[in-house]
Amino acid sequence: MALPRLDTPQYDLTLYNGDTIKFRPFLVKEQKILLMAMEEQDQKHMVNAMKQIIRNCTFEQVDVDKLPIFEVESIFLRLREKSVGENVEFRLKCIDEECTGLTQMSVSLAEVGYSKEDLPQQQLKISESVVVNMKFPTLSNLEAIQNLEQVEDNFTFLGSCIESIEADGNVYDMSTTSKQELQAFLESMTTSQFAMIRNFFVGLPTVKKEVNYTCSKCNVEQKRVITGLQSFLV
Repeated sequence: MALPRLDTPQYDLTLYNGDTIKFRPFLVKEQKILLMAMEEQDQKHMVNAMKQIIRNCTFEQVDVDKLPIFEVESIFLRLREKSVGENVEFRLKCIDEECTGLTQMSVSLAEVGYSKEDLPQQQLKISESVVVNMKFPTLSNLEAIQNLEQVEDNFTFLGSCIESIEADGNVYDMSTTSKQELQAFLESMTTSQFAMIRNFFVGLPTVKKEVNYTCSKCNVEQKRVITGLQSFLV
């Protein structure tokens, strides 16, 4: 006689583009994938684990490689919330360097996320005749480079997020444009024009939560913004 199958609850989640998908919590097999990746302490293994878990838990309704990074973070946070528990415990250091106080703080993951209103404008008018149409960076864009601290990798990453360029009535699709041409285009920009491209990335949302608390040692009221997915996987 076969063992019984356990029922798993399903939830709805609306993505940044308005699409609604179904998802389920982690099962033990997904928890194992995550724990093994965290033990490795390797960014590539962690990314692969996140992608596999999202595919499993969303019934492969989404192409993880094409999702914006901020949406991947948001989905993973919702999975963590429904799987492990809504509340995450933090021990926050006092902002006063002379105070050694650590304050226990509980944060509800239901209150953590990004605002769609924070999404930056994707159409950048860098001159009177040239418009650069950006796309939100994905994990695939990030995986294609080695180190964002390196100048060449930085340029490659920025270029990979340009969808098309409009100039003098023509639209140039970057999928049919050589890397050399795109590189030459980026290098021909003024510093202020290039800053517009960089600011697009600076303005991308991330999961975050602003917390107010009183230091348990010096009793000084404090404010801190906890940001980034890794912060909430404690």
